[in-house]
Amino acid sequence: MNGVFFMCSLPLHREVVAALKRRGVKFDVLDVAENSCGPRAEYARLAPEAEVLDSFRLYAAQLPEGSPPIDDGVDEATIRYLAPFEGATLQMMDRRNGDRAPVQELRELFLRYAALWRKLLDRHRPAAVVFHGTPHQGHDFVLYHLCRRAGVRTLLLERTFLNERMFVRNHLEDVPRWDDAELLASAPDAEARDATAYAGRGSSSEAGKNHYDTLNRRINDLEEIRYRISVPYLLKELLDFRYWRGLRTPVTDSFYGVAQRRPTMFEFRRADWGARWATRRGLRTYQRLAVRPDLDARYVYLALHYQPERTTVPDGGRFADQTNLARLLAESLPEGWRLYVREHPRQFRRPLIFPKVRSPGFYERLAAIPRVELVSLDFPAGELIGRSQAAATVTGSTAWEAVQAGRPGIVFGFPWYLHCPGVARIDDAASCRDLLSAVAAGTFRVDLRTTAAFARRMNEHCFRGCFTEGILKLSGLSYQENGELIAEALDRRLQHPLPHVPYHLSTAEAEQAAES
Repeated sequence: MNGVFFMCSLPLHREVVAALKRRGVKFDVLDVAENSCGPRAEYARLAPEAEVLDSFRLYAAQLPEGSPPIDDGVDEATIRYLAPFEGATLQMMDRRNGDRAPVQELRELFLRYAALWRKLLDRHRPAAVVFHGTPHQGHDFVLYHLCRRAGVRTLLLERTFLNERMFVRNHLEDVPRWDDAELLASAPDAEARDATAYAGRGSSSEAGKNHYDTLNRRINDLEEIRYRISVPYLLKELLDFRYWRGLRTPVTDSFYGVAQRRPTMFEFRRADWGARWATRRGLRTYQRLAVRPDLDARYVYLALHYQPERTTVPDGGRFADQTNLARLLAESLPEGWRLYVREHPRQFRRPLIFPKVRSPGFYERLAAIPRVELVSLDFPAGELIGRSQAAATVTGSTAWEAVQAGRPGIVFGFPWYLHCPGVARIDDAASCRDLLSAVAAGTFRVDLRTTAAFARRMNEHCFRGCFTEGILKLSGLSYQENGELIAEALDRRLQHPLPHVPYHLSTAEAEQAAES
């Protein structure tokens, strides 16, 4: 078969590439993010047959230095095909837009991505393109859709909230599914009654501990978040002589990828300070508008997502705008119900994507929606979930936590637990009203036995592996062991390829292939 195109974005991917090579997998292309993965030369030694690309240069639709330029234009059929995905792609590209290029330039770059990927796909005709999770950097999202159009197989590594459990999906809406009868038939009765028997326990973790919960508690610690944007902390940093070292030194940061520029440390510090002051203003506004909720009221709980991130763009599709999402829920509520909305604590953490913090106006618009109440960050999310009529999220963990607590979960995208009994996906205003009416009437309920059976089945369906560095450090697995586990899962998929679809499809054939 032809070779594999692997998009590497984390240090752990080096071991995955090495393990796949030991299994005899041939690589056509490796896309390497050097600022996080390590030198491209290491990957070139692992797979000397591969064309090794530089992610930083790809953000600007450029191949490595010395490569021939991509001067091809984009045909009208390709532009039409990509049009439905353009808005989401531009939002993803803006994450790397440190110099705030105008949207017209971003759109021109979007079309250059299309020209670049078409040229590379035609050159290599890979058997499969492997993505680390949802493609969400912009350039990779264009590649994903052009692969779907041309019939090139896509494999997406995906994580779950189960300990050290991952799976491979073929496309963005591909999530495991079993019907209720099949779930219960596969689980012993005594185990099926325990909703947490498999939901938080992997093969190597200590009983009752979940690596994702541990990591989230660390990065979402509210007191630490407040301290790091407080005036005393900022002054302490300013008075530290180490803070002022190397102000003229270029910084390796992909935030400036669209402009292909390495900012000086002085520019980096200045942007960082501006973002932290903007975050302080947002937090003060949120605290002023937030209230302590009345848990005796009938309410739906909506947990906001940290943004910008893949969990909303592109995973949320047209529901990525959380203000409109809150309005949709609020307008669909049964009479007398409220919508409690709580911000993600990480939104106020020292921002990594400087100009992308929420403005105070975001919270003011949110609080102005009738029947919406912002909830204080000091109020525990677990209590809000446990006393709610239902808990909603785009694709986050809130709905998964809700069904484990016996509460209906509402999602708007395609999370891995989408088909867990007790979870419902909203597609439009009508389905939102119908679902909330069913919740109010008591006809949409959670059966803890089927919830536990789903967790058990997922635990068996998934393979052991760690998706990120933080989880890997908690797991007890070495980088090499983790690479072997992920490589084994990918190799199994590669050994059973999908039916071949020819390249250079007509527009009608491409649309038909994408739909199938």
